[in-house]
Amino acid sequence: MKENFGSLFSLRFSNALNGQVIGIVLSLQIRGGTDDTLVLFKREPNRYRRALVVTAHTYASIQNAYSGLGFVVASVDNEIHVMTAHHHPWISSLWRGVTLRIFAIAADPNQPTQLLRENNNARLSGDAEETASLRWLDDRFIAVFDSWNMLAVSPHDVVRPHCHAFARHDGAYRRVAPYVIRAQDLPDEWLHLPWSEASLLTDEARRVMLQPLHERWQQQVTQMGATPRQLLLRREKNKTWVLARPRNEKQTLAFKFLVEAHSTEQGARDFVMVDAEEQSR
Repeated sequence: MKENFGSLFSLRFSNALNGQVIGIVLSLQIRGGTDDTLVLFKREPNRYRRALVVTAHTYASIQNAYSGLGFVVASVDNEIHVMTAHHHPWISSLWRGVTLRIFAIAADPNQPTQLLRENNNARLSGDAEETASLRWLDDRFIAVFDSWNMLAVSPHDVVRPHCHAFARHDGAYRRVAPYVIRAQDLPDEWLHLPWSEASLLTDEARRVMLQPLHERWQQQVTQMGATPRQLLLRREKNKTWVLARPRNEKQTLAFKFLVEAHSTEQGARDFVMVDAEEQSR
């Protein structure tokens, strides 16, 4: 019996670095999503040369295909680097695992050098063509996608935009600002990061005081489970007070956060935890 693997769904073209690089994403329509392949061509005298290929290759299940494959190209330390984001097809849910990767062009286009790989969960929009919004800004790659919101503005606000930015330092990529794009998202991000990262989102003068609170609250929020909590926001001039209260009336613990906006040295907007306290009700 002849089985139809897939049909051509779309071709997406992108011109990067003033025409020095051309990217093409070929999408095949398969059950539950698409099977996408990225091919980058680098400009040389009188021609374009194939420089990088990102594809799932041979796989036994549609769950191994690359769907919603997006990319952004940047020149980093006189090298061409590419950030990609994809998820795996799934028929019954809009919640998918999202994979972020950063590659450098290598001698073999089919074996690019992987500089970073990070796996997350994302909730896809029904009409989203790409898994995440990717861009290069102020010397860093930035990926934005919707995922869980453990401290919600309302009981129905179960997702929020997650921002993951990466910059290269000493030859390796690490996560940097901005960590969130909205003030009300900082408490959720702050509580779920290990202190080694959460401390970077904390006002330097308050770190000693806030570290034990962070560690204790992190354990308590984790024990509460995955049910979104309710946040009540009140803005005062340029500062935002955020009161987080568990929806379960049996809980007597409440958190109060003070969040401030500021700009990084590179001009990227970010938010910092300035103060926090524990309240009973």
